[in-house]
Amino acid sequence: VAKSARMNSENRGTALPKSEGGPAFAKVNAALNRVAEQLEGGPASVDRAQAALAAERTRTALEAVWSETKGLILVDNMQDMAKDEKQFGDSLDALRRQADGLRKPLAALGVNGLYDQFVEQFNRWMKVQDRIVSTNRDGGNIQATTLSNGEAAKARAEANDLLNQYVEHVHSQLAVAQRQAVTDYDQARLILISVI
Repeated sequence: VAKSARMNSENRGTALPKSEGGPAFAKVNAALNRVAEQLEGGPASVDRAQAALAAERTRTALEAVWSETKGLILVDNMQDMAKDEKQFGDSLDALRRQADGLRKPLAALGVNGLYDQFVEQFNRWMKVQDRIVSTNRDGGNIQATTLSNGEAAKARAEANDLLNQYVEHVHSQLAVAQRQAVTDYDQARLILISVI
C-alpha cells in the first residue's frame, strides 16, 4: 500500500496537465492559429481549401485528445484505466495522422515554415501527453486505495473475530460465575438454616 501511495500518481497526473499540459496546449494551439491565419490571407484555391480543412480537422482532433486527457486522469479503477488508455492511444494515433496530414496541403501552398513551427510545438505537447499517460498508468493511488480497502476489510474481519471470541469468553466466565454464585448461595442458606 505504502509503495503504491508513494507513487502519488493521481496528484502528479492531475498536476501535469495544469502545470505543463495547459501551457504546451496553448502553444500548439497558437501555432495552429498562425497556420489558420496564413490560410485565410490568400487567394481562394483548392489547395488553400484543403489546407484549411486539414487545419480544422487537426484542431478538432487536438481538442478531443486534450479533453480525453482530462477524462483519463479522473479514472478511479485499473480496469477502466486500461480500457480508457486503449481508446486514448487510438485517439493519439489519429491525432498524429491528422497532424501529419496537414504537411502536404501546407507544402502545396509553400508554407512549410509554419508547418515546422506547428510540429515543433505539437511534439512538445505530445511529450507532455506521454508523461501524463505514463504517470496515470502507474495508478499508484488507485492501487493503494484498492489494497488499503482490501487490507482494511481483512483487518476489520480479524478484529470482529477477536471481539466475538472475547465476548464468548466473557459470556462463559459469567455463566461459571453465575453457577458459582448459586452454589455459594445454597451453601450459605444451608449454613444459616443449620445455625438457627
